[in-house]
Amino acid sequence: MDRAYPCLFCQRGIQAYAPYTSVVATLLRQFKGEGQRSLSKVFAPLFIPMLASIENPLLIPVPASNKGFSDRGFDQMLLIARLLKRTGGYPYLRLFAQEGKGQSKFLSMRERQVRHTLTLLPLNEKAIQAKKSGHTFVLLDDIYTTGATLSLSKTLLAEAYGIEALSLVIAMV
Repeated sequence: MDRAYPCLFCQRGIQAYAPYTSVVATLLRQFKGEGQRSLSKVFAPLFIPMLASIENPLLIPVPASNKGFSDRGFDQMLLIARLLKRTGGYPYLRLFAQEGKGQSKFLSMRERQVRHTLTLLPLNEKAIQAKKSGHTFVLLDDIYTTGATLSLSKTLLAEAYGIEALSLVIAMV
């Protein structure tokens, strides 16, 4: 890797499977916007090559917004985490909840922070044990846009558990 042009994974611990263009963007819109649950079987395997280089990963899905969950009837990243556990044996923990209403994709970063709040669920004994046993905490999200959600997730994990998490996303805008 050229030190003059480090990648986002090297700089911020963020890795994306693909840019948010053409086929990936269309499939993500169908998955999230049209609620096509079956596409989780397309997206889950995309994480496997990225997870292969991470030692002892523990998946932490970033939750869907309340509106997104209500509209489609499922939390897309929780669904993917469950598939990765079933098909690849990757353990996962739900450590976050979303508060707030409405879509955030059209809001500025500041507006997102005011309207939507990602909160940490009560301290989780399994997370404490996972940290002690050397798991690498890996945040899973679908689309990286501004980075606000992943940044907040990392901050919450660091403050509550003293954990420095990595992040894997399907697509980066």
